[in-house]
Amino acid sequence: MLNSTKIKTRAKSLLQEIARLERNLPRLKAETRYGKSAKERRIASESIPRTETLIKERKKDYANLNKLGGYNYGS
Repeated sequence: MLNSTKIKTRAKSLLQEIARLERNLPRLKAETRYGKSAKERRIASESIPRTETLIKERKKDYANLNKLGGYNYGS
């Protein structure tokens, strides 16, 4: 069983990762349209679904962590 400090630390890192991924998403979407080279545009377009999936997974992990801890550390 994880102790509360580890849960808090993990919850905080998950929130930071979610925020980073959500900040990156608009840049990726713009890069698919306005990227300098075809290679850049292709890489960005391949990264969008992967990033969206990661965001969903991290949000699910965060929700499960809150259930485990019994607290809502994010607010």
